[in-house]
Amino acid sequence: MTQTRMLSVVLPVYNEETTLPELHRRLTDVMEALGRSYELVFVDDGSTDQSHEILQRMHSEDSHIRILKFSRNFGHHIALTAGLDYAQGDAVVLMDADLQDQPEEIPRLLETYEQGFDVVVGIRRNKKFPWYRRMLSQSFRWLLKKSLGVTFAGGVFRILSRRVVEEVKRCRESDRMLLGLIQWVGFRQTQVDVEHGARYAGASKYSLRKQWELARNTLLTFSTTPLRLATHLGNLFLFVSLVGLFHRLWSGGWQAFSGWPVVTLLILFVGGIQLVCTGILGSYLARVVNDTRSRPLYVIEEDSPSKPPQPKP
Repeated sequence: MTQTRMLSVVLPVYNEETTLPELHRRLTDVMEALGRSYELVFVDDGSTDQSHEILQRMHSEDSHIRILKFSRNFGHHIALTAGLDYAQGDAVVLMDADLQDQPEEIPRLLETYEQGFDVVVGIRRNKKFPWYRRMLSQSFRWLLKKSLGVTFAGGVFRILSRRVVEEVKRCRESDRMLLGLIQWVGFRQTQVDVEHGARYAGASKYSLRKQWELARNTLLTFSTTPLRLATHLGNLFLFVSLVGLFHRLWSGGWQAFSGWPVVTLLILFVGGIQLVCTGILGSYLARVVNDTRSRPLYVIEEDSPSKPPQPKP
């Protein structure tokens, strides 16, 4: 059994002005009841509403709050990364700020964590997502399991030990799937069931396009399967074309290949396959170029620190 002296909660924020007061109230109630030193690290990911002004008011009233304000929108997983970079706790909770990850479930994560685990992932029960979101999520997880041989369980809601945080901080690739990195570093990981809350206000910031980009980035970041798939496609179409060639020659001779429609379709078919394979190679090359630039993952416009924590005896 381990006793956590200080707990950090990292929350990426993007246009959550209507949710922040209720989120802060519920988080404060839970953290005070735990009786541990704590900090709440809010990362403003380039919000365009009144989220930052509300966070500043909360900061002036609550010494436990730290605010990191990005100079622009850098993305959900980059915001989580920044929170991990600045979090000071012995253990760090990651959660979304829309109250679908419920603060009241933090004690459940912490109880399991203090049994000696390094990562405890909250698995949502009774999901409030629409049916098509659940179907896409299940398809995404199936694809990752088939291509990578691993299962990315759960969403953002989880608790991490300090040594996991330090190892994840060493991984600085620009195209990030943070949850995959957490699983990749290893250590003792487990899961607990948590109740999925309904969104408190507003609409989801994860559109279908963003979900597709996340799935693509995860596959390209953690697997070379698309490259092998391109090779397999090339071998398959080479085999099919040779079989078709011999069949045509056997049944009708060279006259079977006459006419511009057949030639045009063959060109379009082969050209399409080449473009797909070139696009896959280009995606990997773009990631190499991005990482060789060595640009920072994010730019902080404003840092409003919390007061120095006083660990409780």
